[in-house]
Amino acid sequence: MMSHETLYRSAQPPPAHRRAILVAEDDDAVREFVRIVLEQANFRVSTAPNGRAAGDLFDADPLAFDMLLTDVVMPLATGVELAARVRAARPELPVLFMSAFPGSPGLAPCPLPPGTVLLEKPFSLVQLIERVRATLTADEAA
Repeated sequence: MMSHETLYRSAQPPPAHRRAILVAEDDDAVREFVRIVLEQANFRVSTAPNGRAAGDLFDADPLAFDMLLTDVVMPLATGVELAARVRAARPELPVLFMSAFPGSPGLAPCPLPPGTVLLEKPFSLVQLIERVRATLTADEAA
């Protein structure tokens, strides 16, 4: 297992481009935790407290983001609805869902698309960074 310091250093992208992540999460504490962890890992992070606000941030500059990290169940628009909205403009944009509902993505209150990767809450900072990096890496390999 990597130390937190080693993980942060290894999570840093090439200096020419800091990856930008749009985070949609209605729980203030979780949203702040995610923001702090990802910023310390050298990602640029924009946050929103619900799906509608995140969609509005995305619509203001759709090319500004390299990935969407979204809670599944949120007010005003679910993570599934938000993902559909952003992928209508950018079908290639990687999306990582997070949820406190354990089990398969099909058991969540808002069924997720087939092949969806789900980061189950609660998660550690190491799990968060590793899953974000894996999602971005998988997108680059595709």
